[in-house]
Amino acid sequence: MARLLDEQGRAEDAIRILRTCGPAPRQLAALLAGQGRTDEAVRVIDRAMDDAKQSSVVEELAEVQADLLIEHRRIDELRTRAETGRGTG
Repeated sequence: MARLLDEQGRAEDAIRILRTCGPAPRQLAALLAGQGRTDEAVRVIDRAMDDAKQSSVVEELAEVQADLLIEHRRIDELRTRAETGRGTG
């Protein structure tokens, strides 16, 4: 449903659905970043990594976050996260 709302130009409705209808951090982060809300998108992935119980899920989310930071030209933040071990999987 969120994808359809986004395709109809209703990104805020799609974000609201993803926030309330269960875990979909990748999709929510992508929508937020697409709306210029990159800081929120990064926090969504951070929380999902904190909540993840399997290392493979943490690694996958870290890759998603790294791609997001690269796409939005936040290389310094990515480098800092890699150096501190935050968000690097």
